[in-house]
Amino acid sequence: MSTQSKVDPNTLGWVKAEIDETLKQARLALESYAENTADESKLRFCTTYLHQVLGTLQMVELDGAAMLARETEALAESVLSGKTEPHAAVIETLIRGILTLPDYLARLQFGQPDAPLRFLPLLNELREGHGVAPYNELDLFQPDLDVRPPKRNSDERLSEADYAVYTKKVRPAFQATLLNWLRDTGNFRHLEDLSTLIERLQNQAPLALVEQQFWVARGYLDALASGAVAINNDRKKLLARLEQQLKKIAIGSDRSLLRNSCEALIKSMLYEVGQAHSATRHAAEVRRAFALDALIPGAGGETGFSMPTPEAMQSLSQALGAEIGQAQDLLSTYFENNDSASLEPLISLLHRMSGTLEMLGVDLLKALVDETAGLCQQLQRNELTPGEHLSMPMAGAMLLLENSTRDIQALGVGWKTQVEDAIGGLQRLRAGADESASGIEISDTSLTDSEFKQLVAAVGGEIRTNLGKIEEALETFAAAPRQTELLDAVPQSLNQIQGALQILGQERAAELVVDAHQQVQNLHDGQIAADSDILDALAVAVGTIGAYIEGLEHDRPHLEALLVAAHNDMAAALTGKRPHSGHPDALLSGIETSLSVWLADHTDRSALNAMQQDLRDLVWLALQQKQERIGKLCAQMVSLLDMV
Repeated sequence: MSTQSKVDPNTLGWVKAEIDETLKQARLALESYAENTADESKLRFCTTYLHQVLGTLQMVELDGAAMLARETEALAESVLSGKTEPHAAVIETLIRGILTLPDYLARLQFGQPDAPLRFLPLLNELREGHGVAPYNELDLFQPDLDVRPPKRNSDERLSEADYAVYTKKVRPAFQATLLNWLRDTGNFRHLEDLSTLIERLQNQAPLALVEQQFWVARGYLDALASGAVAINNDRKKLLARLEQQLKKIAIGSDRSLLRNSCEALIKSMLYEVGQAHSATRHAAEVRRAFALDALIPGAGGETGFSMPTPEAMQSLSQALGAEIGQAQDLLSTYFENNDSASLEPLISLLHRMSGTLEMLGVDLLKALVDETAGLCQQLQRNELTPGEHLSMPMAGAMLLLENSTRDIQALGVGWKTQVEDAIGGLQRLRAGADESASGIEISDTSLTDSEFKQLVAAVGGEIRTNLGKIEEALETFAAAPRQTELLDAVPQSLNQIQGALQILGQERAAELVVDAHQQVQNLHDGQIAADSDILDALAVAVGTIGAYIEGLEHDRPHLEALLVAAHNDMAAALTGKRPHSGHPDALLSGIETSLSVWLADHTDRSALNAMQQDLRDLVWLALQQKQERIGKLCAQMVSLLDMV
């Protein structure tokens, strides 16, 4: 179940101007009431305006923002009904509630998630004003519980009955290890042993939610073992609750009961992982997957709102403008032509940009520019040796600055982390870090957020190069579809992209590449005709992979939807065109095989996709033979699988 409110910037853009104007009228009415509290009509106007805003926010499903509007309206109604005295402090709290909403909505447009935990103190102040119990942190913590762990080996999955037996065997070892740790919480080896037991339970879990629970538990245990969260009684109790989950599984508890307790425990453990002052290995993987840094104020050292206001970024774009382009040109001139004369004007330009950033209060980008300027000064003094190890990070810093000023919305909620990582990299270079080191070391442990960003950047370049070659080959082939030799090099390029995506752990995107590879091979071998539908679907698939990689680099939401749409386009283009599309026996046999595989492993999307494609071909064949009832039945099955 997803509990996180998804923000569609386009939908919000349609209603934000109206909301801003209505909030302005609410504020003016409240200020008039504050001047003359005997005139209740002004306060009535204010509550009416707030109710309009609440309705609009609920309509566009911005639950966090709607919560703030609801609590502000509730306090205003309490004052209007005489239950709360209109003291100055109450009026001031109401005004802050009204003023916070427009800025918060603007930040949502610029990529920040709808996370009401960010204004918990204000919400509780509003509730205290009319005598309502305060929220606690977990009430407002809304992680997306649809997130699933990385794909694993399906061969290890047990049936529910066998899994209950296995859990019953594992539970005593878990209890003994947990007891040893509770007696000696300073011995982190016990936590590592617990993590090993949990990993086994995760690998063989027959239900997705149970698998997710143990995946998150490993992240939580890692946070405890690394000392990233302090050990206290509440955190010990979470492990006791985890042990009770083992009991529920072992005795075969009702699925609905197990689901409720799983979701509650997952939410609690995720909140603790988000509180960790640092995250490595499994904790980093979980933290990144659930975007905890964006959901919890203070996560990763963040305080308050993590991104500059939209107004600041617009002013920044206007103020810097061409200066960023000039700095990029001067930097390129120095490294490409070894022209040391370009360093002096570059340093002066960077100092001017730094002053502008300081004036506008965007300290994080100022630090990025200052570190770049510092490297330029060290190069000017011959303290560093020029080379690609310097040129690439410095060019990347300028590109990040340009992207930040041009379209911070596209950068998403990971913007702050990206900039901090870039600053850290420049600082290490200034301190004389090993200049011979290049590339990214990949180990069998989970990557930190920073390492993942670097890996995406490095692998993304390789993927884009191959995508360019594929696009060029497909365009040439479309103009001469009889010359199948034009596709000779495409499968190899797709194989390289598939490998790169698997390095990143993006199995769903890799599946789209496999699908495209199969159809290119079919075109090459003459198995399917090169019509416009197939070529368009391949072009969409290639474009989608490019957009997906860019989305990973910029932490954009809803990337899965891109892949689903591309898969559907490919499936529609293939309907009725495969070699066995006209053979019902072959289609039914394929459906039966795919269904068996999928029932054994519900995460096997390749089997699910194959089954849907065979069903679509049956729909097509039924329509060809005027078997409408069969066609409708198969179409309904496709729809049900789409819902799955």
